Amino acid sequence: LADIRRAYLNIVKCTSNNNNIRSNVNDTSSIDPSRPESSVSGTTSITICEGTGHAGVGSVVGAGNARVAAELGADVVLVANGGLGRAFDELELNRSLCLQYGVNIAGVIINKVQPDKFDQTRNYLTKAIQQMWTGPNGEPAPPILGVVPDRPYLGCPALADVESAFGSVLLSGSDHRYRHYDVGSNVQGRSIGMSMVTTDLAAFLRTMQRQPDSARTMFICHVTRDDVILGFLGEYRRRVRRGIPFQSALVICTGCDDGLGDSSNELELSAEVCEMITDLGP
Repeated sequence: LADIRRAYLNIVKCTSNNNNIRSNVNDTSSIDPSRPESSVSGTTSITICEGTGHAGVGSVVGAGNARVAAELGADVVLVANGGLGRAFDELELNRSLCLQYGVNIAGVIINKVQPDKFDQTRNYLTKAIQQMWTGPNGEPAPPILGVVPDRPYLGCPALADVESAFGSVLLSGSDHRYRHYDVGSNVQGRSIGMSMVTTDLAAFLRTMQRQPDSARTMFICHVTRDDVILGFLGEYRRRVRRGIPFQSALVICTGCDDGLGDSSNELELSAEVCEMITDLGP
């Protein structure tokens, strides 16, 4: 157990040890992987170490989150899920371990709060922390740094996630990279979601034109469907001219999977279509 703990702490220290090394973030030539002090913190102004679970996770090998924070000399931000009594109870348990190891609590974040209880949760927990955590000599209690509402779309993929999943780059619409899409909602009969285009162009255009202005549908088609791609671009331009919001996206698949992993037959968009897409701008 001692060996596991030492190995774990060495890994963490190698990526968070704050020494007097400062270099350009794009210049890694001065980083020596054999020296712990030649670390990530040498190229950044702040290093965030995410602890999994509560402050005691890792204690079985003598490397609980609170103890690791103490050995690193790091401040801690406690995160608890929304609620009132239960949320404060969780914070109090984590605070106890931080106090045991002399770790400074820089602040608190309350996550996944029901929108209709947002103000109530923030006000109650602010008062509770101020009342219960103020030190005996008047030391200030840590502040609540943020209260995050539980919005359904936060659990839905954004276009940036699609880029990452497919190892690709948006051809246009990069300004909307963090727009979320509820890709499973069409199963529930709503007008937004994910739709594989298998119909002819006329049916596809009818589908788009019947969507409400607020619809966010992620359409998927094959690269050989020039008619669908051009129809999508045409509908976008039609709505822009009329000042109608357009939030749908089109994922174009270029693969030609033969089941054997052979990608030699992978197809590409024509240069003319690529130019029309990029002309749409960011």
